[in-house]
Amino acid sequence: MARASALLLASGVVSTGVLILLAPWLSGGDPHIQQLMVLAALAVIPTLLVGALRGGASGLQEWNRVNFEKYATALSRACAIFGFAIFGVLSVESATLATIVAPILGVVAYFGLRAKERTPEKRARFSSLLGFGGRVWLGSVSGILLNKLDQAIMVPLAGPVQLGIYAAASAVADAALLANNAVRDVAFSTEAKEAAVERLTAAARRSFAVSLAVAVIICSTAWLWFPFLFGQDFAPGVPVVVVLTLASALGVPGSIAGAGLSARGRPGIRSAALIVAAVANVVMLLFLVPVTGAMGAAWATLVGNVLAANINIIACRRLYGIPMRRFYLINLADIRALFALARRLIRRRAR
Repeated sequence: MARASALLLASGVVSTGVLILLAPWLSGGDPHIQQLMVLAALAVIPTLLVGALRGGASGLQEWNRVNFEKYATALSRACAIFGFAIFGVLSVESATLATIVAPILGVVAYFGLRAKERTPEKRARFSSLLGFGGRVWLGSVSGILLNKLDQAIMVPLAGPVQLGIYAAASAVADAALLANNAVRDVAFSTEAKEAAVERLTAAARRSFAVSLAVAVIICSTAWLWFPFLFGQDFAPGVPVVVVLTLASALGVPGSIAGAGLSARGRPGIRSAALIVAAVANVVMLLFLVPVTGAMGAAWATLVGNVLAANINIIACRRLYGIPMRRFYLINLADIRALFALARRLIRRRAR
């Protein structure tokens, strides 16, 4: 973990410097936005180090710690924003501060991790760690570009109003990925320990089913609560919510397939898929956003997500003979398994 943390620290220093240097351009020359970008950049390094602890806990199958960190992060962010609103001090600055500090507070979940768990007897060589990490890193950077570049370049391309609409819609659409994010992490760890095609594809289908259910609820009701929640000025963002939510849900099976590829020692394929998707996304952003604003960015995200997902699934078919339909076609057994899981969770909470 120490070696991985050192690599993350080095990349964090570089990333922070690049963000600070690019802040004047990314902010569209607005000194206020530039100040917020610099503030957010300073949180990159501690957030990455928390990510190293999360990776170590995942490798040790310490999912209670990982889940606690995610819950603590979400709860602390929500409480901070709610508290700022109650005391009348909610602003762009305070909301930004809450957003960047909350992930760092999640470190409390990993207190005592190394003291409780024995370190593995077999240590990865630095060259192997660097090689695997480098291939994963390329995909991670491309994934960030695919998911976040649109917001970074929205101001110079379409103005701050479109950025506000898109950011609000994106925050809502992320709800469709809550189940997938947890399943993907577990799938990577378990597949790395012991590969099992049926388990991988079942995880993809069941995560897809949950995401689709959430997406249907969001898309069918957004016109009721989205303008009320964010204000009537954000009413034009309802179609953007629908497109982004569909983009999130349709990328779920390929996300699990990508985790399976990485766990089987093929992270380069997943990274290549994200690179191709990121390039397509950037091209569409440059052409669509100046003309159609937030909606153009949403369509670019949809295309990028679907492209990346299906490249991963096609790779699984070619390398391991897994039919594409096994990632997508939800069956009755999947529905029964999900209801059984829901019943177990309800009983556990009732105790």
